[in-house]
Amino acid sequence: MSLFARRPRTNARRHPESNTVRPQPLEALESRLLMDATVVLAQAGPTKVNFIDADGSKSSITLAGPGNVSIPLTGALTQTTKGKTVTVTGTALTASVGAIGTTTKTKLTISGKGGTNGRADVSNVIVTGSLKALNGKTAVIAGNVNVGGAASTVTLDSKATGDVTAQSISKMTVTNTFATNLTTGALNTFKAGAIVGGTWLVNGATSSVTANSITGWAGTFDSLNKLAVKNEMTGSTLRTAGDVGTVQAKTLANSNVYAGLATLAAGSLPASQADFSAQATIKTVKLKNLSAGSNIAAFAMNNVTLGTVESVAAPRFGVAAQQIKSLTATVSSKKLKLKNVALQSEVDAAFVAAAIPPQGFVVLVV
Repeated sequence: MSLFARRPRTNARRHPESNTVRPQPLEALESRLLMDATVVLAQAGPTKVNFIDADGSKSSITLAGPGNVSIPLTGALTQTTKGKTVTVTGTALTASVGAIGTTTKTKLTISGKGGTNGRADVSNVIVTGSLKALNGKTAVIAGNVNVGGAASTVTLDSKATGDVTAQSISKMTVTNTFATNLTTGALNTFKAGAIVGGTWLVNGATSSVTANSITGWAGTFDSLNKLAVKNEMTGSTLRTAGDVGTVQAKTLANSNVYAGLATLAAGSLPASQADFSAQATIKTVKLKNLSAGSNIAAFAMNNVTLGTVESVAAPRFGVAAQQIKSLTATVSSKKLKLKNVALQSEVDAAFVAAAIPPQGFVVLVV
């Protein structure tokens, strides 16, 4: 018998307790690691990112066609990729879009649903190239939309802040309210639920601008084929260097339409031929009501229908041109008709014949 009891043999390399305890602080640290995320989309993939925006809307940004799109998102985020889709988990406090290498075959779609506003919230969309389409019909873009090249179509839910700039835009549609600045080298058609404020500078020939209403707007165009306002155009000024095709509105209120009058102060009428910067023509005016403070002026006017003109004593407002082919209006319940007038004396005689009393409304031949 041994004088000493055999001691249990211990494996010195095994530390069961340390094997289970020591990794825990590392695991806990990694699970708490909060990071922003930047997703890059490309034609080769991934081409789509899904995320939750700040108000809880399920949002996505999709690229179709050439180019690379970088999408920085801020917040406590992680991302995983499956196939051509990146899924970002967590809430993105901000999201923005920057694209390079895009062409006229590139489509960029920003969409959202649910949450507080049912829209994808995006800070800025900056594109250095061209686009076939920017589809943001269910998106709110709070910052700037800047397309360095040509944009075939731009569709937005609304635009209330930031600016929109592009080399050219063929067709722009805003479902609700457009309330910001627009600068582009060419614009074919623009349609909005409402235009509220903003300063526009548009070069080239513009086919049409249409809206249910326009308020507080200043639009400067090279030429414009058609301005159509379903209801009122209020506190606004349209100015063109060249011709205007048709101006149509239910009511023109405290607003101005000037063709070929580059430096004429808004709210006034030309006093002499020196005020005309070009021999521009307004071909057609169709109004139901002309309110005080509104002025329409061009070198030549073809067919002008003013509807009912508000009767006020002052200040002076109305129509001015060097040549007027046809003008009709109802002034102080009297019918005014002018045809082929080129002299102020002809206008004055028509006012007398219609028994229209002196008032703020005038028609000037300058």
